[in-house]
Amino acid sequence: KGTIMSTEKKINAPSGWAMLLVTIALYLVSPVILVWGIMAAERSSGLGVLLIILYCVVLTVAIIFSCGFFTLQPGQKTTKEITLRPLVSRPMVSGAAISPSLTLASGTSLSAFAAGGKCILAFLGPHREPAKHLVKEIVQQEQDFRSWGGNLFITTTDPANPDLKQLPNATVTPLASGQQHPVEKAVAQALKLDTYEYPLVAVLDSKGSILFYSHGYSIGLAEQLLACCRQ
Repeated sequence: KGTIMSTEKKINAPSGWAMLLVTIALYLVSPVILVWGIMAAERSSGLGVLLIILYCVVLTVAIIFSCGFFTLQPGQKTTKEITLRPLVSRPMVSGAAISPSLTLASGTSLSAFAAGGKCILAFLGPHREPAKHLVKEIVQQEQDFRSWGGNLFITTTDPANPDLKQLPNATVTPLASGQQHPVEKAVAQALKLDTYEYPLVAVLDSKGSILFYSHGYSIGLAEQLLACCRQ
């Protein structure tokens, strides 16, 4: 949330051309969240109608964009909550699948693990970025993942990582350094990934169909996983 206060004694309508030029300039020079309205409120003379522009460019070149107008009266102090619209992920695969009878852990098949819905498979590899970041993202959104209700299957070479114990609905399988889980091999083969970076993450249904996948660094990956699982 951001709090702004007007110190002006009168309200003047802002220039539409000025807003347009500033918006274009910000769009061209910065691929991060922008809040122009707050800056303008502090620096512009007699500005009463404020425009807040928010956007974030993700690695897929998709843009999450939000904007809004509001009026700040002379001497008025107001608090606005600044949020971005949720990222709606798009399926990255079509037709790729693995056998639903493959065993994940403790004799549980992929089909049983998905329980008629969807499940998330996350092969973290060595304990380093960006796998560490993904784990923290999921932990931060623990309530959202619990609300979804599906299961997470995790493989890691560092089972002692305390963050893993906070993952919701997760089955964590430790691996030796350099070891690959058979299901990881099956997923990589189905996706025709000769080489890839960790973490390798996929959303599958109970039939073994791969609905979404990602490997290496991806902005907002936990949110993308949730969006796919909820569709």
